[in-house]
Amino acid sequence: MRSIVRIGLLLFLTLSSTGLFAQFYNGMQMNFGKNRVQYNNRYWKYYRFDRFDVYSYENGTDLSLYVADFVEKELALIERFFDYDIERRMIFLTYNKHSDFRQSNIGLVSEAEEYNIGGTTRIIQNKVFLYFDGDHMNFERQIRAAIAQVLLTEMMYGKGVKDNVRSSTMINLPEWYLEGLISFVSNPWNYELENRVKDGIVSGKYSKFVNLQDDDARYAGHSFWKYVADLYGVSIIPQILYITKINKNAESGFQYVLGSKLKELSIDWSSYYLGMYAATEENAGLPDQGKILKKPNKRRVYQNIKISPDGRMVAYVTNQKGQYKIWIHDEATDKQKRIYKRGTKLDQIHDYSFPELAWHPSSEILGFVTEEKGELKFHIYNLETRKINTRNLLNFEKVLDLSFSPDARKLVFSAVVDGQTDIWVFDIAAS
Repeated sequence: MRSIVRIGLLLFLTLSSTGLFAQFYNGMQMNFGKNRVQYNNRYWKYYRFDRFDVYSYENGTDLSLYVADFVEKELALIERFFDYDIERRMIFLTYNKHSDFRQSNIGLVSEAEEYNIGGTTRIIQNKVFLYFDGDHMNFERQIRAAIAQVLLTEMMYGKGVKDNVRSSTMINLPEWYLEGLISFVSNPWNYELENRVKDGIVSGKYSKFVNLQDDDARYAGHSFWKYVADLYGVSIIPQILYITKINKNAESGFQYVLGSKLKELSIDWSSYYLGMYAATEENAGLPDQGKILKKPNKRRVYQNIKISPDGRMVAYVTNQKGQYKIWIHDEATDKQKRIYKRGTKLDQIHDYSFPELAWHPSSEILGFVTEEKGELKFHIYNLETRKINTRNLLNFEKVLDLSFSPDARKLVFSAVVDGQTDIWVFDIAAS
C-alpha cells in the first residue's frame, strides 16, 4: 500500500546559503554563491513504497506513478542479475523536463564539489534524479542505469560515505569496468551501440582499452561485458564482481573466475569483434552524392536535419556543449547561414531534443520550437525578409516534433502534457 504525503518546498531542494548570491540559469556550480535561478516555486509530494520513495511536483503525478511501477519491476530483476539486494532505501526525484532538472539546487548544500550535480550527474549516493525527455524508452533506460549504479556502488564500496571513501582508496576499477557494466544491464544491444563499437574496434580507437574514458569507456566496456556473457554466460558476472571486491583488484576477478588475465581477455575481445566487423567493412562505402558540410566540426553534434519541400534548402542544428545554432544551407549557391543561436557552452548533461524544426509547404518559411528559461517558444523565420516572429507555447511541457499540413492551414505538434505524450492540432487560419 502506498501513501502520498504533500509537503512544501523540500528543505534539501531549496537550501540557500550565506555570502554572495549568484544567479546562473545554466545550472553550473558557482564558487562565489550557492543559488541557481529557479523560475517557479515547486511544491513537492512523494509516494512511499516498501523500499523506495518517488518525489514529484506539479503535473508530475502520472510520471511519478510510471516511475514507481517500473522501479518495482526492475529493482527485483537487477538485484537478481547481480545476486545482491540493495540495503538502503532509494529515493527517486522526478523532473517533468530537462530544464527543470537543470534548475535544481541539489548538491549546493555540500562543500564537496563532487556532490554538485546541477545538470552534471544524476546520482548522489542513494538519491536518483530523473528527467523526462518525452521518450519513455530513454526514461526507462535512465531508471535501469540508476538502479544498477546505486547497486554496484553499494556492492563494491559499501553503503555509507565513510565506507565509500575507505573502499575506493583500496579498489581501483578502470572507467570501462563499472560504466560498461551499467550500460550492459540498462541498455539492450542495438544498432547504435553496435555502430559505436564497430567504429572503435575497426579504427583502432579501442586498442588501449584500459585507458578509455567517457563515451568510449562506456561503449567498449558494454561490448566487453557482452563478450564475457556470450562466451561464459551472464551468471558468471556476479562471481567476477565478488572476487574483485574480495581481492580489491579487477584483474583477480577475471583470472580466478575465468582462468584468463585481463590482458589476454582484452585481446580475445578485440579479435572477436574485429573478425565480426572486418568482412562487412570491406563492402562498405560512402554515398556518391557530395557533402553539405565540407569540414564538419568534430566538437559539434549535428542533428535535426530537415530538407525543404522544393529540395533547395537544408535546415539543421548544431550543438556544442549546450550552445545550439540553427543553420540553413542553400543547395543552389552552396552557402549556409546561421539564423538562430542560444545557450552557453558548459560541461553538463545536454538536452539535444531542442530545437525542433519544420518547413512550411512553400519552402519560404522555417518554423522551430525552442525552450528558453523554462518556457517553450515557437518561432517563424521568413527566408525572404530574414525576420523571426516568436510566440509562447503555454500549454505544453515539451514539444517532441512539429509539422505543417500540406495546405499550410494547420500545425501539428507531438507534445507532452502532464507527463503524457499526445498529438495536438493548431488551426493557423483561426489564430
